[in-house]
Amino acid sequence: MLQYHNVTPASYFAPYDPALFRLASLGREELATLAGRVDLALGDSEYNRQELEALGFGRTGVFPIAVDTSPRHAARPRRPALDAILDDGLVNFLFVGRIAPNKKIEDIIRAGRVLQALRRRVLPLHLRRPLRRGAAVLFDDSRADDRVSAS
Repeated sequence: MLQYHNVTPASYFAPYDPALFRLASLGREELATLAGRVDLALGDSEYNRQELEALGFGRTGVFPIAVDTSPRHAARPRRPALDAILDDGLVNFLFVGRIAPNKKIEDIIRAGRVLQALRRRVLPLHLRRPLRRGAAVLFDDSRADDRVSAS
């Protein structure tokens, strides 16, 4: 049995990151070699199931990723630095993932600009990862100026 989340199409990385382009290409090629070698290929979504089918997997299905969303009962640890950021009166956006065209971080930047215009408050965007070579073009239309920082 195969449980498949996905392999980002390599074409998304072509203009931004040659190394990730190569890895995604290899990942897709290796995935295709498993067609006909597993009894059941499960995608975590219908979209991913269709990908498996298109690659030649015979028996496919959908099996979503299981996440326990029940409330946690443990005491919340003290995090003064994080609390200072979260309790500053601004709306906070959390983006978890790599900065790549298919992740659409520019939509988060645009939403922040709209929110900033509505509330007339400065909305900082702090990126906790350095931008990969060429990824800065994603910010070209954001007009984010000094409110965008990367560290």
